[in-house]
Amino acid sequence: MGIPAEPGEHRELSAWFAEATPSPRDALEGWRRSPNEARRLNTGITFDAVLAEVPLLELAHSILRSYEQPVGPAVTYDNLACAIVLVPRGTAIRWDELIAPTEWPRHPRRPICLGPGHAIKIPPICTTAPSTRAVGVIARWLIPPGEDLPVTATSMLTSPAPLARCLVEARAAYARQTAGPQPTPVAQNRTGLPILNTMTSSTRTRLPASPRTSRTADIRSPGSARAPDRAEFRPQGLHR
Repeated sequence: MGIPAEPGEHRELSAWFAEATPSPRDALEGWRRSPNEARRLNTGITFDAVLAEVPLLELAHSILRSYEQPVGPAVTYDNLACAIVLVPRGTAIRWDELIAPTEWPRHPRRPICLGPGHAIKIPPICTTAPSTRAVGVIARWLIPPGEDLPVTATSMLTSPAPLARCLVEARAAYARQTAGPQPTPVAQNRTGLPILNTMTSSTRTRLPASPRTSRTADIRSPGSARAPDRAEFRPQGLHR
């Protein structure tokens, strides 16, 4: 654990996040002068960022914990109704393969992953206080960075493959929650009388397998163009 640079903030964490800025030295100096201001960080340098709707992400986090999978830093934005999860650099290149090549409904929208060429804002490090001077976006820690772990992408960040699978599972759970109560399924015996179907599924004991993808899955490089999914997020507004 590093030596605090400011109350509630540690040098190692600050230095690691500063690497995602054009000038780490200037960034650290600016953060010391304005400790309560949001920090603008470029994705694709030390981390990528998965963007998803808050209810969907909270469900995915619950599923990850039920599988005893680690959950890393995540940020929510007061006026955007969305959140981001920090994931290892390079995730954006293979995100389309990980998230399952199935059509997502209009709500919740399909999570996307921001890599090189994008930027996000995070709150002051290791504090739950919101940014007090951010323009247009108020960022809060949904899950703050851990102070008792080594400051590395492997130890700090959420693993992308389990996250993607749990987001897909959370989508199904979210759909059931928002659909309302469903009628009890019935079957008929030979007399024509309805019989309640009392069969239940077995309890989950392990993380489900990755969604099956086509052998010709298109894994694009960060700079290649892709037509946007109509149900996807747009990252505008995260870095103003």
